[in-house]
Amino acid sequence: MGIAWTGGTWSTGRGRRTVPFDLIAKKLIEQHPDVTFVNLEYEDRKEELAAYPQVLNPYWATKKGADLDDLAAIVSNLDLVITPTQSVVDLCGGLGVPVWVMTEEHPQWRYATAAGEDRMWFYESAKLFRQRGEDNGKWDRVVNNVTTALHQMKLKQAA
Repeated sequence: MGIAWTGGTWSTGRGRRTVPFDLIAKKLIEQHPDVTFVNLEYEDRKEELAAYPQVLNPYWATKKGADLDDLAAIVSNLDLVITPTQSVVDLCGGLGVPVWVMTEEHPQWRYATAAGEDRMWFYESAKLFRQRGEDNGKWDRVVNNVTTALHQMKLKQAA
């Protein structure tokens, strides 16, 4: 399962698009020890990931300037990708790989603008988990919803 937590660059709203790593670690990585996660961050995150050896870190394929074919090969072999709004969403959508997108309350137009919408109209494989006004820019509710959906998906697979 692919995972990322940084959305965009500072000039494209990274501050509001990034999910805190400690929340990702506590709610996703630590609660799912049976899942092999693959880090899809485009910056070197080995320090953050040092405590999580179950997270594969193919930085050679995810870093800025890496061969997109390598990243596409990795992504196309994943069962699911969980990420905030960033370029991996478009790669997954183009490849038809299931991607769960954690969006800020008012994301770019392509992530839909109505609060009730949970799909991207041009990527059938993308599901949106959106912040709401009451979240006040915090990601706790969104990550909890992703965690619940992941538990439900695993239960369906086990049945």
